[in-house]
Amino acid sequence: MKFILFILIITFLFIPFLVLKSKRNSKNNPIRNLPINSAELSEKEDYINNSKKRIHFFSIIILVFMVLFVVVPATFLIIENFHYKTIDKEVFDRRMKDTFLMVVLPTSIFAIVLIYFSQILLNNMVKKSYNIIGSFSEQEFANFIFAHKQVSALNRYFFPIAVKAPYLYVFKLFGPQQIEIAGIHSIKITKNTYKGVSYSVFIDGATKCYFKFGNDYAIVEYLMTELKARNRNIQWDKNF
Repeated sequence: MKFILFILIITFLFIPFLVLKSKRNSKNNPIRNLPINSAELSEKEDYINNSKKRIHFFSIIILVFMVLFVVVPATFLIIENFHYKTIDKEVFDRRMKDTFLMVVLPTSIFAIVLIYFSQILLNNMVKKSYNIIGSFSEQEFANFIFAHKQVSALNRYFFPIAVKAPYLYVFKLFGPQQIEIAGIHSIKITKNTYKGVSYSVFIDGATKCYFKFGNDYAIVEYLMTELKARNRNIQWDKNF
């Protein structure tokens, strides 16, 4: 039992360590190391610093959710086990041991693994997006920020696209997908109304791509405005 308690304590000490490690890693990629013009430095620094705060807040939410994922079921089981303490101490000890071995320990390990890999993916995605945003021209950055300020909180955390000529970047879980704008033949945008409003985008051309985002038409406008200015041959198909 003492060994199990030791493992449990290590588990809950290790989870916040992962989040703090993620915060320190984000500071190791300062905007001043990116290839940008000095005149645009301040605005881009402000955007990326605010983005870091949002990502860190999101990491804390993941941490809290995972801790609750472990603590809530374990608490209910432990409380239930105390019913047996006055009846049969041997049964009580066995049930407590089973609770730690079959519930607390597996869920704690699962939480650690999930948080660890989610932080790796998140840091990788954020680092690559910083490099793209840092290379924006002044006008590209202004257009991006204009669209970014109009979207909901969730899409501000994970803005799905960015246009940096001559490419369209679609931000996905394992990193941004780079699509040459000149190679795009057609784009189909579908508005979905099942369980809330969302948009699906199908890109056909030299590079095919599909992505989806929530009810933020400002992203659709940003996509259409930026791509129409760079490739007038794109065939657009919308169902709204």
